[in-house]
Amino acid sequence: MQLNEIIKILESNGSFKAKHSGRTLGDHLLNTMMLLYNKKATHEVCLASAFHSIYGTNSFKNNIIDYSHREYYINILGKYVENLVSVFYY
Repeated sequence: MQLNEIIKILESNGSFKAKHSGRTLGDHLLNTMMLLYNKKATHEVCLASAFHSIYGTNSFKNNIIDYSHREYYINILGKYVENLVSVFYY
């Protein structure tokens, strides 16, 4: 999955409208992904980091995607990557 596709998905799910740590959730997710990319993390880990708190976390209760919609993300990210994403769900 290319960066422009990731951004398009994050835009469509409202990540750039949700506030997170003084910026938007979308900005946080992309920054996390780039940090891991620069550290030479695997493609799967980088992709998962771009979506890691969409279901909400212990400290980020403002989930933008209901956990019951996992199937959509399994279909676009793959089961392994979505499973990494779901690890952050509280």
